[in-house]
Amino acid sequence: MGAVTRDFRTRPLEGLRVLDMTSALAGPFCTLLLGSLGAEVIKIERPGGGDLARSNPPYVGPNGIHLHAESPDDHSVSLLNRSRNKRSLTLDASTPQGRDVLHDLVRRSDVFVQSLSSGTVQKLGADYETLHKINPRLVYCSIDGVSPDSTFASTKIMDIIIQALSGVMDVTGEPGTPPMRVGVPIGDLVAPMFAVSGILAALRVVDREGVGQNVTVGLVESLALLVALEHFDASAAVGLPKRSGNSHSRLAPFGVYECKDGHMAIAALLDPWFRALTKAMDHPELVRDERFSSRGRRVKFSSELDQIIQGWTLLRSKAEVWEVLSEQHGVPCAPVRTVEEVLDDASLHARNILVDLPHPDPEVSTALVGSGVPWQFSRSEVSLKQPAPRLGQDTAALLHDVLGLGEDEVAALRTAGVI
Repeated sequence: MGAVTRDFRTRPLEGLRVLDMTSALAGPFCTLLLGSLGAEVIKIERPGGGDLARSNPPYVGPNGIHLHAESPDDHSVSLLNRSRNKRSLTLDASTPQGRDVLHDLVRRSDVFVQSLSSGTVQKLGADYETLHKINPRLVYCSIDGVSPDSTFASTKIMDIIIQALSGVMDVTGEPGTPPMRVGVPIGDLVAPMFAVSGILAALRVVDREGVGQNVTVGLVESLALLVALEHFDASAAVGLPKRSGNSHSRLAPFGVYECKDGHMAIAALLDPWFRALTKAMDHPELVRDERFSSRGRRVKFSSELDQIIQGWTLLRSKAEVWEVLSEQHGVPCAPVRTVEEVLDDASLHARNILVDLPHPDPEVSTALVGSGVPWQFSRSEVSLKQPAPRLGQDTAALLHDVLGLGEDEVAALRTAGVI
């Protein structure tokens, strides 16, 4: 008899049920990551409207990409990216019947994630205290904008507001220029990653002690934490600028240099790298130049050093600079790639960092790239293969499969406008 082949492609969070009462980007990104790890994510949406992201342009459908939805088959690209591996259940939890349905779902779930205002949470009966009484093992995660005791607690939160309040904008941009927003919405993306780790830690406590808890993560606080990692207070004490653009106030050479066909990032801050750089540029005398004789002096005379490097790179293509610096001399450098080049990177697709973005209609090809998964497991499957659902497409099935409701009961809820 031949050897038995075992399939270890189980999913890390298989068997875990997550209720998702979030919208826009931050909360949905958290539950997207949980879904990619194999959790069953039930996305609870408002009847008739759904997630705010459903109205985000552009839209994609059978006739391509449009700035405005032209048919029911045109879906927001944002929604298609953020709602993969989720099932959509429409529910008006502001009604007594809807609240009962929500609470019944909570009894049968492991995790509850919400990004609602405190007033809305109370109104829906979805606050931590209420749900903890219903299911003491529930891990409840609140993704908040700003701490309730902050001066800015009443501020409506969006990415640019988060970046502004966190200090990130104050340290981004060129010296002497206005503060600059980072080009990707990091204000909405950092806290959800912290939320995932907090949820997993709380689930470990449930395994050990049998009791769930409230995990709270703040969007502004999460970015402020990253700002504090850079020690800007210590830098200011010794006269270093907060905002340094593509250069670095403590490191040199460190920057972006123009080439014949684009730009290269070069970071030769350590002595061995700097010696290799001078050899690669055929300027070995720079090592003996008093201005560049140590890391500290290279920082002091970084402008002069940058001019020398810039003069060398301007005469060469990015490929030539890469070949000479990185391949031949081991100097840390990289071409500044366009977004199009990154999205077309075969190695990123091979590792599922980037994936084809599916449409709810399997006959429709979006021809777009979606975010994949950041992890590769040796014995577990992580993926985002399930397309984003149409609004409420799984409502009846979920009410039947999870709560055991019959067709007549589901029909009555639909007639009453609860689902």
